[in-house]
Amino acid sequence: MLPKEEKRKCSTFPLRTGCFPVGLARDWKVSVNEAKETVKRWYNGREEVLRWQEARKKEAQSIGCVYTLLGRARTFPSTKNATPSHRGHIERAAINTPVQGSAADVAMCAMLEISKNARLQ
Repeated sequence: MLPKEEKRKCSTFPLRTGCFPVGLARDWKVSVNEAKETVKRWYNGREEVLRWQEARKKEAQSIGCVYTLLGRARTFPSTKNATPSHRGHIERAAINTPVQGSAADVAMCAMLEISKNARLQ
C-alpha cells in the first residue's frame, strides 16, 4: 500500500487522463471503495475537469473521434457493441489523446521554431 502523500502525487496524472477507480485500486493495492473515494475527493473543486472529460467521451461516442489543439484526430470504433472493458479503454483514450496529443503538438511547434532560428540551433 502506498503512503498517503505518495498516493496524492500519483493520483494527479492518472485522474486527469481518465484512470478509473478499479485501475487505481489495482495500482495502489487498495480496495476499490478507497480508490473511488480518492477519485471523488480529487474531482471535488475540479468540476471543470470532469465536465471536459465527459465531453471528450461523448465526442468519441457521437462522432467517433477526438482532436488535439492543432486539429489532429484520433478515431475510435463504435462503443455500442463494445464490452465494458473495451468501452473503458475507448473512454480513457478519448480523454488522454487531446492531453498527450496536444502536448506533442506544442513540442512539434517549438522544434519547428527552433529549427528556423540560427541562434537556437
